[in-house]
Formats: sequence, structure tokens, C-alpha cells
Amino acid sequence: MGNAPRDSKLSGSTAFDSSTSLSSLSTAKTAVGSTNGQVMATSNIINQKADASRSLYQICVALKQRLAQVPGFEVYLQQMEEWAADMDEGGPVESLWKLLRTGVPFITIFNCLQPEKPLKDTAPEGSDATKRAKIAILSFVGATGTQLKPPPPNQFIINDVMGKDTTGLLKVCECACPKLQPQLRL
Repeated sequence: MGNAPRDSKLSGSTAFDSSTSLSSLSTAKTAVGSTNGQVMATSNIINQKADASRSLYQICVALKQRLAQVPGFEVYLQQMEEWAADMDEGGPVESLWKLLRTGVPFITIFNCLQPEKPLKDTAPEGSDATKRAKIAILSFVGATGTQLKPPPPNQFIINDVMGKDTTGLLKVCECACPKLQPQLRL
């Protein structure tokens, strides 16, 4: 097993053994999308220059400040402060995410825009908190899609809010809330 070359079994990948020279590597086309030895830059978070103002922490702090200007949002901000003070729940990211997971704040945000058809909490009587949250989030997503008509990439799904991946929270903060920004004058 000592000096045997390794072969890749993945389709579409280029396998190199120990006899491959560096010059042949520079001209090889690989599965990552290089052309003529040049790696093509893609638009994703990994390829972006680090910027402290674009961290999830800073995005959540800035969003909290903008939400403080939404009429009727005071009660939610107070709840966020309580969660942020609790060491187990603490921090602006966790408290904002927990608040958004309740779903109902989305209704308040949407209704402050004074839409033609305001949203209401339409969860059936006796619904558990998760079902109520999902109904509110779905109502918000549907109403913004039909009444505000955002461009297609500026949409999120329930799992972006309710999931455990911070990429979903980032999508909600960057896609959903900025499309409301012009109307909120935030």
C-alpha cells in the first residue's frame, strides 16, 4: 500500500498521482470551475473580504436598532433584552433569532408598512407556539411576495427562520428586512 497512486472515484474530478508535475497542475481543468489554470471567483460568503460590519453579530445589532423604530415593536425589544441578559439565551444574535422564531413580530413589521391588506395572527385557537410561529412567518412571506413584490432572490422560507443554521438567519436579516427598509425609512 506504501507508494501506490491514489485515484479519485468522484465523477467530474481530476485525479493526480505522485508523478503529476506542478506545471501540469497549473494548466489542468479541475472540478472547481477553473479555466486555463485560473480559478473562477464565485459569489459566496467564503470568497468575500472580511469586514467587521458584515459579521452576523453586527448585522443583528444593526437590525435591532432599525426594529426599535418600528411602531409597536417595543414589547418585542423588551423581550429581546430579557433574553439577551440571560446567560443561556444571551447575545444579540440569539435573542433576535429567538424573537423571529416566534413569528408574530413579522406581522407587526409588515403592518407598520400600512399595506392594503394588513396581516392578522390567524393561528387556530389552542395552537402550539411552533405552529403559530410557522403560520405567522408563512403569512408574512406570502404577503410580502404578493403586496410588496420583492425581487426573487429577496425571499426566505420558514426553515430559514426556524432552522438551526445561522445561514438561514443571515438570509432572513439580509433578504427580508432590507426589502422593508425603504418603506420603513430605516
